[in-house]
Amino acid sequence: MKRKAYKCLYAIVGVSIFRKLLQELHLYPCDTTDIRSLSFQPLNDVCDKLTIWHFLLIIFVLLARVVKWIVFGDVVLTPLELTTIREKFNYTLFEFVCGLLIFRNSQAESIGICDVCHYALLFASLLVLKSFHHLCDIRVEKLREGSSNRPLLYGIITLVGTDLLIFWQATNFKQTSLFMIFGYETLNLLPLIMHTLFQYKLKSSSRSRPYPQLHSYTVLLMELLMTVLRLSLFCLYTVMFNNNLTTYPVHVMPSAYKCFRLMLKNLRRLIKFKRQEYKFRRFDKLPRFESDDDLKEIRCFCLEELAKDDDITQLPCGHLFHHECVKWWLIKSETCPLCRDELAGSAVQRAG
Repeated sequence: MKRKAYKCLYAIVGVSIFRKLLQELHLYPCDTTDIRSLSFQPLNDVCDKLTIWHFLLIIFVLLARVVKWIVFGDVVLTPLELTTIREKFNYTLFEFVCGLLIFRNSQAESIGICDVCHYALLFASLLVLKSFHHLCDIRVEKLREGSSNRPLLYGIITLVGTDLLIFWQATNFKQTSLFMIFGYETLNLLPLIMHTLFQYKLKSSSRSRPYPQLHSYTVLLMELLMTVLRLSLFCLYTVMFNNNLTTYPVHVMPSAYKCFRLMLKNLRRLIKFKRQEYKFRRFDKLPRFESDDDLKEIRCFCLEELAKDDDITQLPCGHLFHHECVKWWLIKSETCPLCRDELAGSAVQRAG
């Protein structure tokens, strides 16, 4: 039953689009006095009220599964990936519609059916390109430390080349056109894929770390620079949009605001990291413990037992710990993990 309903809907949409195309080309007789057309008059009235915009929207909704199968094949996408693609589709559709409204109000010439079909295909291409960018970003985040994925790397390199080509075309573009609507989205993809390539390089070349949840200074700095670059591209796009269409790109304001909030978040994380690093340097010069005695009787809060060959740090209170274990503790707390003695005064005095 469901398949029959879809077939009927496909048939109605197909006939309506074909009829609209014939009317645009002045090949369809619009004589309402014809007796043959009176039996289908209600259907004709509905089709006349529908525009090509409605048909394109219906096609996108109906062919969602077909497009997914053509683009991604039989690969099963995770719920997170499906949610991300759905979110990007809704947001890109919002920008596309708002941008067309801005263009229509700012330009004297009318938008024909060929222009709509042309830029609808451009919208679909941009949507697929954005989906691949965000899928690569998600799969690089899930990549294990020290592992590599050659097909994923080749896909990232291909996207980098595509974005560079689009960026080069955008910088040489001087003609007023509907391409300006997609300018910010295309410029915004290059920093994202460069950040993804950087993350892949770090994960594939680094070994497993005891605390993978802690971001290094390089990663935090790279994320901050990426958001700053995205905001700079937004300013550049605003100038280009205003010069060509004599108005402001209101349709990308939500994306720019989200990028601005992300930049503030990355800046706060970087400042917090530097504060923790400064706090650790105060205790980094604690004396190392060197002894030939057996350490089996000494208890510590580490998962592994103390051994003679380990890098052992002795706190001012006399307790011994692995240097790698206690340094992360001292970042969060300035007390001994066992006796809770304050280490600030004595540690600074020892270090001086």
